[in-house]
Amino acid sequence: MADYSLDRFLQQCREVVACNDVPAGIVTALAPAMLCLLGVADDFLESSHYRASPEHYARNLIFAAEDDSLSLFALVWEPGQWTPVHDHGS
Repeated sequence: MADYSLDRFLQQCREVVACNDVPAGIVTALAPAMLCLLGVADDFLESSHYRASPEHYARNLIFAAEDDSLSLFALVWEPGQWTPVHDHGS
């Protein structure tokens, strides 16, 4: 995993999306890559990605493609905050 990086993850995302148009299939295909990305998070996360909000969870942008085809966010909850299990309809 030492050679894994945010850039490699983003490339994998582009490759998976290019050959799969079913959202659930994309998520399933990328789950192993997300696990690898978590393993190297200290290499690319900046202090701004850890920013929290006292009112609700924070959504901090890590990456956004210029063509809006891909975005990656860090979701941050403070102790005691929670979000119910829910579905975004995709």
